[in-house]
Amino acid sequence: METERSDKLLQEKARKQLAKDLKPIEKLRYQCLLRGASGIAGIGRQFRIIDDDGNKKLDFKEFSKGCKDFGVDLSKDEIKEIFDEIDADQSGFIDFDEFLMSLRIEDLKGVYNVKNHPKFINGEKTEDEILVEFLKTFQPQNNADEVITREEFFNYYSGLSASVDNDAYFDLMIRCSFKL
Repeated sequence: METERSDKLLQEKARKQLAKDLKPIEKLRYQCLLRGASGIAGIGRQFRIIDDDGNKKLDFKEFSKGCKDFGVDLSKDEIKEIFDEIDADQSGFIDFDEFLMSLRIEDLKGVYNVKNHPKFINGEKTEDEILVEFLKTFQPQNNADEVITREEFFNYYSGLSASVDNDAYFDLMIRCSFKL
């Protein structure tokens, strides 16, 4: 029941955001989120299907087909802009994991607060760099895939909570970090 309610709230937020003038990558993200919490995972499945050779890289033609097959409402120019933004090294391919990460980073910006992070305050790191660093804290050193599983999340916060003496402080820390 709670998951259903959260999904509906997520979809409503996405619907409101789509009414705004957004960058194409944001449009794609919100169109995925209109399908609920599993929307980004759904587009991930779609791209795995299209990646015939299994190299986890897509060229523009494959990427464009994946967007259309998934039912994304974007023009060819918008799809090209997204592709070019993700293909930072201009290789003509986008790495599948980088694509999903570009969507997830944007999701984290909405829920994880970096404004009080010391390296953000002193200008040493950008918001994106801190978010990527945050994602990596969940991963074992030999498995830094930048996708957080439920188990990794719980293991990380179990360890963290054990190091905090006061439950109220831990609760406050989590609420501030995730804008709850």
